[in-house]
Amino acid sequence: EVARAHAMRKGSKPGGRPRGSSRRVTKQLTDPKNEQDSDTEPEEEPPEDIILLVGGLDGQGELHSTTECFSDARKQFFPGPCLMCGRWGCAAITREAGVVLVIGGSDGYSDLATTELLDVDTGTSSPGPNLLEARSGCSVVRLDERRAIVVGGYTRDTTEVLDLERMVFMPGPRLAEPRACCGAVMLDAHRLLVVGGFGRNGSSCSTEVVDFSGVFDAKRGHFDLEGLRSLPGPGLVQRSGGCAAVRIDEHKVLVAGGSDGSDERCSTELLDIASMTFSPGPRMMEPRS
Repeated sequence: EVARAHAMRKGSKPGGRPRGSSRRVTKQLTDPKNEQDSDTEPEEEPPEDIILLVGGLDGQGELHSTTECFSDARKQFFPGPCLMCGRWGCAAITREAGVVLVIGGSDGYSDLATTELLDVDTGTSSPGPNLLEARSGCSVVRLDERRAIVVGGYTRDTTEVLDLERMVFMPGPRLAEPRACCGAVMLDAHRLLVVGGFGRNGSSCSTEVVDFSGVFDAKRGHFDLEGLRSLPGPGLVQRSGGCAAVRIDEHKVLVAGGSDGSDERCSTELLDIASMTFSPGPRMMEPRS
């Protein structure tokens, strides 16, 4: 699984100035007319944009309990925090700057209900809140600044909403069908699109939309399940289990790769959000699911 973490520079702390080797000082020539200008305040180093790769399987089918960080600034990978247990089929989402929550997955024998908090800056891991149901092959999407939703998993037609302030999971809306390794993306501030995945009949070409308008009580942080419905979305051009979905802009969503149940796909599809219709997109260089 992959997550983005805006990590603090090594030797820094949240809310403070970088210390030691992380400090950057802007040198200026002394102006004899204004001596105080020679003592320039050090500039704060901006957070480093880090991509975190979590767990998975190696070439022999063994579980990884390691992570890797990719720094775009350095153009290289380096070791990240170790997981508390090996996981594949997990989901991951950034909780705050430098901290990633890893959700569920499988330990090779059974699905996991545990989560972990990985601190990219300190290189440490700690237990997170338990899921209501063990699940692997799930997806996770940020709903707003406070909440995220965990979607599906193998044999799962359920979702869970995570309050990122209280770090508590609560039941979310039920999907129309079980979906594992599905795509999930927010169409706008309120609507979640769930795409393809593997269900009862194998790879799926169906989608569904969940509208979250008006279901959160801002004062209590309450989740109103009764006001929520999953509605059928537009059909995909092809079956797409194990696909990825990302919103390109306010007008289009890209669904990339996946499997039709027998072969991995190198095709993509584009969703026009206004008309809610899919059309073939550009082909990828290699099949991916």
